[in-house]
Amino acid sequence: RIGYARCSTKEQELDSQVVALRAAGCTRIFAEKISTRIQMRPELAAALALCRDIKSAAPGQSVIFTVHELKRPARNAAELMALAGGLQAAGIQLELLTGPLTGIYDPSGPPPCIAPADADQRSISLDASD
Repeated sequence: RIGYARCSTKEQELDSQVVALRAAGCTRIFAEKISTRIQMRPELAAALALCRDIKSAAPGQSVIFTVHELKRPARNAAELMALAGGLQAAGIQLELLTGPLTGIYDPSGPPPCIAPADADQRSISLDASD
């Protein structure tokens, strides 16, 4: 399990996400304080690259990209669909620890249902602190 934690401002804390990711069994956690409005998120890119590298080196090994909640790696449904599609193409599982889509999504199965992401997007847009 490779974990990714993100918050938008320097005033916000990452500790609760990191604790949850560790409790979920993540062996490596990438964390950053950066808005999802910023297209290039270096720690997200590094986490995804490590997932791909592990999967390439050991194709039979299960690789799980784990995030605390839906809005950490993606700002909206389109971004989440792109992320899920990329993970699926690489044979990497996606795990959401909280929220309406909590669970592990197998790359050979259907991607997470994205409909609730649009509802979550409204809360993301309204939440100026994140």
